[in-house]
Amino acid sequence: MATAFTLQSELTINSGGTVEKNLYETILLLNELEKDESNAIIYDKELKMHFIDNRRISTIYEIELYKICLTLSETLDKASDFTRRLMLRYDFIQPKVTAEGKIISVENIKELQNTWQRLKKTILEDYEGDVAVDYIKEIEEKMMTQNFLLSPISQYFFFGLLFPAIPISHPKEWKNTRTIEISDYEEEKFQETVLLKKK
Repeated sequence: MATAFTLQSELTINSGGTVEKNLYETILLLNELEKDESNAIIYDKELKMHFIDNRRISTIYEIELYKICLTLSETLDKASDFTRRLMLRYDFIQPKVTAEGKIISVENIKELQNTWQRLKKTILEDYEGDVAVDYIKEIEEKMMTQNFLLSPISQYFFFGLLFPAIPISHPKEWKNTRTIEISDYEEEKFQETVLLKKK
């Protein structure tokens, strides 16, 4: 059974006294497809016993982009539609996640690449101009690599808030740092640190 998540963000731009608000809302359905515990049972020679090592458990999820709403300024109507449709290239992406919260692979790369080919063809029928063509060409080159397909799992604009990399089992005091991208269009990255402290 899928779990629904709503991701919302708002960008306010104040330019020369004119205030513009851009709203993003995505409803995601997260479905657990498969849990792999095959490598989780460890034998400890000193204790002469078996135990479960949670760090070796991994789960494959499927993420459905159930609803995408982008409310941008009127001057960005075409950009809003273009962005919304491009987001569909990750519809039904299947990340494999360890119990430590680390994304180790995308399981359905070929399926996503085939979906992208159909999506790209449809978008190019509706959009002309160097900006659109060049951006789609850039995505085209990257869609063929595993690292690019792992990227949206850590981006706040896509699925980064679904997987904050907090392990299932952790000490009372714990922290993790990872590199985050906020936007699909910006090159800037920053370090996110998640802290858990005992009360």
